Amino acid sequence: MQEFYLKYIGSNLHKFVSLIYGFIFCILLFSLIDDFIGKIIPKRDIRFLIYGIILILWILYWLNYRYRLPRNRRKRVGIVVAIHAETNYEEIRLKNDFISKLKENINKEKFSEVVNVLVLKNHFSEELDNVSKVLRLHKRIKGHFYIWGQVKRRSDGEKKYFLKLEGLVMHRPLNIRTRDLLRKDFVNILPKQISFFETFEFKGFEFTADIVYLAARYITGIAAFLSGDPFLAHEFHTNLQKEFKKFRPLPPHLQATRDKIPLLLSDEELIISRRNYLRGEVAGMRDWLDKSLKSNPCNYGALLLRAIIDFLPSLDNNPAQALKTINRAKKYAQATHEWRYSRAFLYFWLENYTEALRDCNNLKSKSYPGENFTCKEVEDFCLKLLETYKEKVQLYFWLGYINFVKKRNLPSAYEYFSEFEEKADQSMDLLKQKSSIYLSQIKSEMKLK
Repeated sequence: MQEFYLKYIGSNLHKFVSLIYGFIFCILLFSLIDDFIGKIIPKRDIRFLIYGIILILWILYWLNYRYRLPRNRRKRVGIVVAIHAETNYEEIRLKNDFISKLKENINKEKFSEVVNVLVLKNHFSEELDNVSKVLRLHKRIKGHFYIWGQVKRRSDGEKKYFLKLEGLVMHRPLNIRTRDLLRKDFVNILPKQISFFETFEFKGFEFTADIVYLAARYITGIAAFLSGDPFLAHEFHTNLQKEFKKFRPLPPHLQATRDKIPLLLSDEELIISRRNYLRGEVAGMRDWLDKSLKSNPCNYGALLLRAIIDFLPSLDNNPAQALKTINRAKKYAQATHEWRYSRAFLYFWLENYTEALRDCNNLKSKSYPGENFTCKEVEDFCLKLLETYKEKVQLYFWLGYINFVKKRNLPSAYEYFSEFEEKADQSMDLLKQKSSIYLSQIKSEMKLK
C-alpha cells in the first residue's frame, strides 16, 4: 500500500490534486507531531510559523515542479529529450539506461563543454505530440535539437518495450529552408520505432541512446559548418564514421549518412585551409588541404586551392602542374565554371594565347551563382601578381576581358585594355587584335572620341 501511494504521488505530482493532498498530508502530520514538537518549541506562535513556512515551501516546490522548464545555457548545443513514460517504472528505466548512456557518450568524446542535455519531466513530455507544441516549448527552453516520443511496456508473449521517437532541429543562425533540410536529415537518422524484450532492456535503451547521440552529433556538425564554424563542425564529425561502423548490420539509411561523413570532413578541412591561405599561414594551409584531399580526393574546391599552391611562385612555382590539377578539378565541377577562370589565367601566364582565348570565348556564354565573387577574386589575384611580375602584361588583357564581358564595368575594361596595348610586345599580336576590337566597342558604348 505504501509503495502504491508513493508511486501514485510520483506520477501525479504535477496535478493540482497533488498540491491539495500535500496540504492535507502536512496538516495531518503537524497535528500528529505537534505534542512532540511542543516539548522542543513550547511557544505555539513559533511552531505555527514553522508549519506555515513548510506549507509555503511545499507550494513553491509544487509550482516549480509543475511549471519550471530547464533552459539551455548560452553558447551550448542544447539536446532536449522529452520521452513520455507510461509508468514510473518505465521512467526510471529510461533515465537510468537511455539518458545516462546519452550523457556518457557526450562525456566520453569530451563534448560536455559544448553540448548540454536537458531532460523534460514526464508531464511535460506527455503533452508533446506534434511539432507546433514543441515550437511553443522551444521559446522557453532555447534548445537546438528536440527528441520527443513515448516508451511503453506491453506483454507480447513476454514483457516488451516499444519506443517511438520524433525529432526537430532548431538552430538559430540558419534560415528556415536549411533548417527544414537538417530536420529531415535528423529524423531520417533517428530510429522512428524500436522494440526490444524486457530481458534486453539495457541493451535496447543503450542502442537507442547511441543512435540519438550519433544523429545529434552528425547534425550539430553540419549546423556548425553552415553557421561558419568549421573547427567545431570538424570536431563533431571526426571519427564519426568509425562510430557508425560499430552497428552491425547498419541499416541502409544509416549507411547513406555514414558515407556522407568523409565528404563533410573534406569540406570543413577545405574551409580551414582557405582561412589559413587568406591569413598567409602556409603550413596550416598545406596541412588542412592535404587532409581535405585525403578525406575526399574528388573535392572540387580543394583541387582549385591545390592548383593555386602549385602555381604560386612563392610556393610550389609549378604552373604546368597547376594546369594538370585544374583539368582534374574540371571532372568534378557541377554546373560551375571557376575551373575555367583558373585555366584561362594559367594559359595567359604560360603564353598559350590560343587556348586562353578559347576559354574566354566559352566563358562568354557561361554563368553560375557566385560568379561575381569569382571575378573579384581573379581580379585581385592578378593585380597582386602584377605588382611583382610587371612583365606579365597579358594579364591586363585578361582583366580587361573580365570587366568588359563579365562585369560590364566599361571604365575599368577601357583602362585595362589601354594598359595592355601600351605595354604589349609582338608576341602578343593575337591578343592585340582582340583588344583593339574590344576598345572600339567600349568607346562606342561610352561615346568616347
